[in-house]
Amino acid sequence: MSTTAGYVLTTLFSTNETVLYTGQFDGWENATESGTSGPKRSSYNALLTVTVPIIMFASGVLGNVLALAVLGTSRKKHRKTVFYRLVGALACTDLFGIISVSPITIVVYSKGRTWIGGEHLCNYSSFMMIFSGIATLLIVGAMALERFVAIIHPYAYETRFSTGKVKYIVLGIWVTSAVIAALPMIGLGENSVQYPGTWCFFNYTSDAITGKIFTYFYASVGLLVIAVTALCNVAVMIVLVKMRQAAKEIKPTAVLGRQPNKLDSEVQMMILLGGIILVFATCYAPLMVSMCN
Repeated sequence: MSTTAGYVLTTLFSTNETVLYTGQFDGWENATESGTSGPKRSSYNALLTVTVPIIMFASGVLGNVLALAVLGTSRKKHRKTVFYRLVGALACTDLFGIISVSPITIVVYSKGRTWIGGEHLCNYSSFMMIFSGIATLLIVGAMALERFVAIIHPYAYETRFSTGKVKYIVLGIWVTSAVIAALPMIGLGENSVQYPGTWCFFNYTSDAITGKIFTYFYASVGLLVIAVTALCNVAVMIVLVKMRQAAKEIKPTAVLGRQPNKLDSEVQMMILLGGIILVFATCYAPLMVSMCN
């Protein structure tokens, strides 16, 4: 799970309120001086509350490390494919986002949900949240496009996609994500502490023109990537089903003897990609839609 989606869920599970608070937190200054704001808490159990981000941090790190370990021990022909290298880049990006932000949240929870570090730490935390969220989304989109071209346009795929180009694709995604994440710090939008005062993100409820522009831009990018990824996945699955049906009707020959195995491998890739898309769409789409409202 990506860092941004993870912290949205952490916020929901770690509060003691029975009513979902969707308003903007009162800023890092107020968080530093008086802890948290918003709905009044009836009680606060620091030990119980800090357990949630610790568990999510541990599970996120463990999940990504296991994914990298599986990729590292898989067959050589799999490790060298463009798709599985993108999977590795996705795991590394998500792991980096978790490690760079989660410790701050854990410390803030242990301090009674009082924000520490002031504006500078808030900008850093928000930058990493935006960066890792956009980067993971774009990598998933790249994975879907790679499968779409490989299955539907195989000849173009052979000439335009290669394992050597993966590093440039990933580097381009990281640079693009970093530029987008830096926009609130240079005036297009603003970063602020989010309820319940344990994490920072850009102020998506801002009434300022610049804030609204960045909010709609961020949400549009996310929804567009999710939509394109889903459409590519559906198109590829339809083609694979037709290919499997055609393969059953063709009598196996020495030349076509390996075709079923190749189709099985393609289906496995699509199942993996489908699962990733489902997680991202479930966690991100509601957040993006709510930003546009």
